[in-house]
Amino acid sequence: MKSRHVNGCNSLLPVLILCLLLAMPAWSASTSSPVTRSADKVLVTDGHVSHTAGRLHNHVTNWGMIGSAPSVNTTFSHAPSGRWPFASGTDFLWAGGLWIGGVLNGETVVSTGAWSSEMYASEAPEDSIYPSYQGDAAGARFPWPNADDDGDGLEDEDPLNGRDDDNDGLVDEDFAAISHESYRCEYRDDTDLAQDYYPDHVPMGLRVTQESFVWDLPVIRNSIGYEFTITNVGLHTVDNMYVGMFSDFDVEEAIDDVAGYWEGLVMATDGQYYPVSVAYMRDDAVVNAVDGFQGWVLLGHTVDPAGVSAPDDVGVQAYRDWSGNAAYEMGGDPTNDAERYETLSLPIIDPPSLHGADHRIMLSSGPFTSLAPGQSLKYQVGLVSGINLDWLRNNAAELVACYQGQTYLRDGEPERVHWIPLNEQPVSASAGSMASRPVPGGLAIDIEANVSAEEGLALIRRAGAVLPERVWSGGELLLGGHFPNRIRYTVTDTDVGRGDRIYDLVQQKNGSRLTLDSLETGLPVLRAPELSASPNPFNPRLQVQYVTLNDGPVRLQAFDVRGHLVRTLLDETRSAGEGSLFWDGVDDHGQALASGVYQLKLETGGHLVEKRVTLVR
Repeated sequence: MKSRHVNGCNSLLPVLILCLLLAMPAWSASTSSPVTRSADKVLVTDGHVSHTAGRLHNHVTNWGMIGSAPSVNTTFSHAPSGRWPFASGTDFLWAGGLWIGGVLNGETVVSTGAWSSEMYASEAPEDSIYPSYQGDAAGARFPWPNADDDGDGLEDEDPLNGRDDDNDGLVDEDFAAISHESYRCEYRDDTDLAQDYYPDHVPMGLRVTQESFVWDLPVIRNSIGYEFTITNVGLHTVDNMYVGMFSDFDVEEAIDDVAGYWEGLVMATDGQYYPVSVAYMRDDAVVNAVDGFQGWVLLGHTVDPAGVSAPDDVGVQAYRDWSGNAAYEMGGDPTNDAERYETLSLPIIDPPSLHGADHRIMLSSGPFTSLAPGQSLKYQVGLVSGINLDWLRNNAAELVACYQGQTYLRDGEPERVHWIPLNEQPVSASAGSMASRPVPGGLAIDIEANVSAEEGLALIRRAGAVLPERVWSGGELLLGGHFPNRIRYTVTDTDVGRGDRIYDLVQQKNGSRLTLDSLETGLPVLRAPELSASPNPFNPRLQVQYVTLNDGPVRLQAFDVRGHLVRTLLDETRSAGEGSLFWDGVDDHGQALASGVYQLKLETGGHLVEKRVTLVR
């Protein structure tokens, strides 16, 4: 047993007791028929439900915890926790889980899946874990053929949950089966069980639908996608909500792990750049090193374009790293709801750890200003592994691309379908998709469309405040290659200017124009790199943003007024485009710098760009 896990082991005691008290028969859920699925247990605690289709193996529960706490003697500790590669026998993850924080009747409260399992399946016998797979007899989904499994004119109206949701006398006869191996379950934060084991727990009245997906495909088989749908089934509105993934990664052993966070654009195998925000853990290279990185990558969450009820784009609110059993104020574990809510909500990105220790990390998003009774929000993350940081980022980008999915033409309108890997294109795909990236002297628009849209295909830049409308068609579309049922092009917009640009991918045929996809981008067309920083003055955290024109070495450093180098913020080879990072006002030795003026210098592609910033303590 991990002797240092005082809080963790104590929090698992309720589950250990359940394992002894519940005499539960073998699981009999079936995927062979849409009307014979059954569940004979509520809390699944025997460890038999694990993702094993890919190279990353992971234990799934319906009581909030992800992983199996392998060093604790339970009925499920034998299950793979975050085992990668699966043949190595090495579990990177000890235990993790979803955290949900909010303000209920003026009080900050948090419901956690781990270490404290404050969320459980209800007492309904249907609240088990349900398996499925792509090709399930009742699980077809658009854009694959025959998405209306039961022929009633509706699609996916009966989710896989053991219930007759559409009141037609059948159970789970028409749902969306995603990936080569998937599990679906539900749990709540207001069960009697949670209240019995944690008397101080304040429920918000939330139901969580957890779905997880694995594909046995190159590159993406090193990842597992998780989607959480959080629904307010209580009587009161929950305000200022934050959601996040807590994880205690133990790579081989707990005492020598190193934690970190990285964000930026990464090119996937389709040649497009995707935003990657990943919190990771690795073994200390000095002590008993185990090759490999594992972490959580943010994929998506509920978005409000106006930024009123939710963030206006997908992003990380906080990345936190703590270790040891010290007091919370000294970098130890948050132990009550007030500390947990602060961990979720404060906009802090902790720096990478410098020394091996027993780290726990949190990746969170928000705020979601309110969740009224009956309303839901979604949160998508992925567990991802890689041999080194580059591989981790590349594998994360593939999972981000998979979650973002593809746009297809349906009933004359484009429709975005999530959770489709890049190298898996349904035959019925008929629309197009676009992505932008900066290139030397211009902005490249990468286009992919079904071959049926090749005739009359054109790219249109809408007229804006700075630039007029422009159309590229025919030979102006640079062919990127033919693939089964798909074709790719690239267009380079060389018109110099800042501001948002909106592009429409259209098919002009027989005198009509059909819009296949639209793209809005704020990437500028530049003649030189750019560097900005905010807030300025700052205390204690500065966000530094930069734009480079070419792939190659990028160096970003901070100097004091005497010209002495105080901090190297970035020194590596990067792809052309936008990037950002945070500086917490410390030097290369981790010492807090004094108030004063500092000079940021960006060196890339033979260019030097400088920016003066002021630190105020």
